[in-house]
Parts: sequence; C-alpha cells; structure tokens
Amino acid sequence: MAIAIRRGGRRSPGNARQETGSKNIPDFISEEFWRKCLARPKKEGVAEVLREVCDYVVNALSERVDKVEERGKGEGLAFFAEGREILLINNGIKFLRIYVHPPARAAFNPDAEFDVEKFRFWDSSYRKTTGKYVGMTVWVSEKKHLPGVKEVINSIPKTMEDI
Repeated sequence: MAIAIRRGGRRSPGNARQETGSKNIPDFISEEFWRKCLARPKKEGVAEVLREVCDYVVNALSERVDKVEERGKGEGLAFFAEGREILLINNGIKFLRIYVHPPARAAFNPDAEFDVEKFRFWDSSYRKTTGKYVGMTVWVSEKKHLPGVKEVINSIPKTMEDI
C-alpha cells in the first residue's frame, strides 16, 4: 500500500506532497501497519529504535520524501522521492537493516566509519569519478547506535537543490 502526503500531514491516496510542517510516521502509514511493525522485533529495544529512526527519516528528509510504501506484514518501510526508492528500512526480528539506495544521492568516502552495529558499502555502487560509494546497508538494534544511523541519514541531500 502506497500513501502520499498532502498539506497538513494527513494521509492521502493521491500524489500530493506536504510542503511545510513537521511530519511523523503515522502521517505516512496506517496505524494497523505501524502496530505490526512495532510488534515484529523480538529483541528488546528494537521497536523503539525503529520508531526513532523512522521519525528521524521523515523529519530529516521531509522535503524529499513524497511517498512511503508498506512492505509485507510489518516487515519494512520504503521511502520514495520523485518516484524512486531512496531508503528502505527492513524490520527484522533481531535488528533493523537500513538500505541507502543510489537514487538517494548520498556519497560515502571509502574510509568512512559509522558507530552502528555493522555497515557495508555496496561494491556495485562505487563511482570511479568521485571515488565514493553511493549505496550501503546499515544494521542497528540498540539506541546507542542512533547517532551513527543519523550520520548516515544526514549524508542524504535534504532537498533536490542540495544535489
């Protein structure tokens, strides 16, 4: 199920886009799906990390995100900008896997370090012209790793003008 945003942060089946104001994850997805997302992790604390990561993504990328798709039965959330998936949060039983896709236009130095459980740059996303990676996966399950996740998310340009 895909949900677009309209002014005021209310869910809309159309392709409108919210241009101002603070957003929260309930503005994008149904309450039922969100309950499934929060019930899925079995490891203590992962649901709270999911909530914080999703809220951070929605607020940090509010100018770019125009659609969020629900994946499976609480298994993930895909964030879209201009019709292309830029970020996927896979909601696992023990941890979250966060995929930063090349259309996000993030650029990571090969020697970058992030304070998360684990991260991996995608070999196929290396750009010889810049010497940087444009795609990666991050694993996280504890609140202590939230600053590292936020650092990764902050690598994604906030607006199309920033690209």
